[in-house]
Amino acid sequence: MGGGDLSWHPSTFANLKKLWEAEQANVQESQKLDQLRKEKEAERDADELRKLQEEAGLLRVEWMYSGSSVGATTLTEEFLLGKRRFDQLPPNDLDKSSAFDKISSTKQGLSSSNSLASSSRDIESKLREDPLFTVKMKEREIVRDIYENPLKRAQWEMAARKREAPKPQNDGGSLNDSTRERRRSRSPTSRSRDEKNYDSHYKYRRDRKL
Repeated sequence: MGGGDLSWHPSTFANLKKLWEAEQANVQESQKLDQLRKEKEAERDADELRKLQEEAGLLRVEWMYSGSSVGATTLTEEFLLGKRRFDQLPPNDLDKSSAFDKISSTKQGLSSSNSLASSSRDIESKLREDPLFTVKMKEREIVRDIYENPLKRAQWEMAARKREAPKPQNDGGSLNDSTRERRRSRSPTSRSRDEKNYDSHYKYRRDRKL
């Protein structure tokens, strides 16, 4: 009896190798997807922080972390969207040929996804080292925790109402103030009379001892 074709059998070396290669490809693809997801989350966090800074009126820090490509990218977008024309450039700005060269160089830079990803990661790392970024992220986590936790939100609202509630007047304090006012209003004559009585009483006791 012939052995037949066993190329389909899962225990053969070739099939085991194909299975291993497929599993490794899946692992690598999963790692790439995880890395891409982390980069997207980091970009989203950075965008949200920039929006918070703009809404709060804080100084923006992009100019410290971005090079000359930021201005070139903005200029390119304005020309591509039709918001600006070469004849609308200010007299002290670049001439038409230099502006065209800047747009061309920017378009070439935008075509390189690897360089853009590296620049984005560099900006994100510098933003994360910024103390303002750290403070804002912590404040945002606290606000989100309070908002998502009903118990903490109720406690926070109760504390806020206590701070805003008017303080009761202190009647005892006003009474003490009036008493001190009466003591201060005593005339010099009454004070001198008390001093004379004290001196006569002290003299009488001294004479009796003698």
